[in-house]
Amino acid sequence: MNLRTIAICVATLSVSACSSKNVTIDIDDTYSFAGKSTYAWLERTADEQAGGGEVERRVRRSVDANLADRGFRLVPVEQADLVVSYRTSAADQRVYDTYGYGTGRWSANESTTSRERVYTEGSLTIDIFDAAKKELIWRGTAVETIEPSASPRERDELVGGAVSDLFDGFPPGN
Repeated sequence: MNLRTIAICVATLSVSACSSKNVTIDIDDTYSFAGKSTYAWLERTADEQAGGGEVERRVRRSVDANLADRGFRLVPVEQADLVVSYRTSAADQRVYDTYGYGTGRWSANESTTSRERVYTEGSLTIDIFDAAKKELIWRGTAVETIEPSASPRERDELVGGAVSDLFDGFPPGN
């Protein structure tokens, strides 16, 4: 395998690494979800709601469906065992791809090219609190590349997939 082929393979792997979803879960391992069957949404402030109507709809719909699949029922906050909240963020990330080949330090055939790629990385964090104790008991975060030109259906699938991945194995211990 020559150096050019190796460079192309490395570039391909780095592109696919940028597009993979990263999911992390953190829990209070002393908390028991036994007997918990209801939840409510934590009211969001005006700042948290600003500009997020479609995102809010997608996240809530996906979380509601995942919790319903696990036997949880949405109720008013006064009656809830658990309280759910979420937040999103997006940030541009830069990746520098360098391709090169040559035969040596002083070779006239040596050539390298660098290219900068910018992509947007989105983050969704879902927090679940014990309603009575008002303590955080579960947090899941999904980070994934966001395609700005994605259709509404593709955005629904992106959020739905992230939420499903987050709730895989929820509730802990069951």
